[in-house]
Amino acid sequence: MSGFDERKEGTGDSVETVADLLEKTSRDHGGGPVEYFHRSSRSLRLSWNCSSGEVDARRGTEEGGALRWLDPRRDCVGFAASSGDVLASLVACRTISAETPETPVDACPWNTAAEPIDDIDAPAKLPSPEEMELWLRANTPETAESAWIEAGCTCEAWSTGRATVQTRSRTRVWALWMPENDPRPMFLAARCWREWLGQDVAAAWADRDPGSPRDASWPDDAKVVFSPETSAFVGRALVGALHGPDAELGFKVGSGWVVRSNADPATSLFGSVSDDAGFPPPAGVLADGRHVVGNWVGPGNLRRGSFRDLPESKPVCLEIDPPRIDPPKRSVWVSRLSLHPAEDGWLVELHGRQYPDGASFRPRWAHVRPQRIVESCLGGIGPGRTSHHGTISPSLVFDAWLFKG
Repeated sequence: MSGFDERKEGTGDSVETVADLLEKTSRDHGGGPVEYFHRSSRSLRLSWNCSSGEVDARRGTEEGGALRWLDPRRDCVGFAASSGDVLASLVACRTISAETPETPVDACPWNTAAEPIDDIDAPAKLPSPEEMELWLRANTPETAESAWIEAGCTCEAWSTGRATVQTRSRTRVWALWMPENDPRPMFLAARCWREWLGQDVAAAWADRDPGSPRDASWPDDAKVVFSPETSAFVGRALVGALHGPDAELGFKVGSGWVVRSNADPATSLFGSVSDDAGFPPPAGVLADGRHVVGNWVGPGNLRRGSFRDLPESKPVCLEIDPPRIDPPKRSVWVSRLSLHPAEDGWLVELHGRQYPDGASFRPRWAHVRPQRIVESCLGGIGPGRTSHHGTISPSLVFDAWLFKG
């Protein structure tokens, strides 16, 4: 599964075959630009029922492509999609295209001047079912009700004609645990099995240890510290709220709010050296510790949820990289956080414990605005950790006054 050059028995898939079919599609629809996007995924998931001890293994495959063309005679875009390998899918799309209604557009939604790109992961051995089961059993605590681990590979190919073909492949490993007495699952993710084996699972579980809650007031001089998992969750929500289409460029932020999008494709779970419509990524700095300086909207940030979808602006690869500061002597450690939409902001539910005594506090609620959260961000503690949705973040430190309710 390495793109259009891969030859599958009986199909003869090739760059030339795809290019010929795209040229025919263009001629059929007034000579305008065309694009073809193909995605192929395979995966293995092991699910473990911790109470019964039963392990279920499932293999998954998904493959298909989507064809789009711009008809310059009517400034309309047409679309057809089909499952199957490259050639079968593209031939089916061409057949469907003859009867497909077109939708008016103002401009071509993909990059007609894209450069050819080959962004292929180094060959990586996927783990065997036996290796995955051994790892899952060894790293699942007694407090978990169920768990699963999944390893897979996704390959994508995109072309606008004979001169432009972009291919990329990604291997990934995920795991999920459903703890007892906690509605929120715990995820871990990595780019490959070798990286996966370096995960500090014990530290991730320790971050979540709720302890026995008691009524206790927060010390006046305490700082609020979010666990890496919680920091990634709230950080992604903040980027969505403050760095989207209506981003207020120049808005002042705290010294700890330093965010980049389109993180290094060599280390991030998602993304590449171009987006899903062939556009190169922008500089990617969203906040520099002083101001909001960018957003994740437009060319360079276009992603497809599935091969059928038209690319949409999404904050896919995010790295929160604040200046590191010393751990505060008195702090409130937030191991779980829920956000609920409220008038002019969010209603935030906090769970965790306070230090130095380590006493857990009862769930606390606060009504906050996203703008105030980034204003109060002071810095980070420890190394960045990759979340399952691709956000990289250390533990973020905030002024406590914001969350006292």
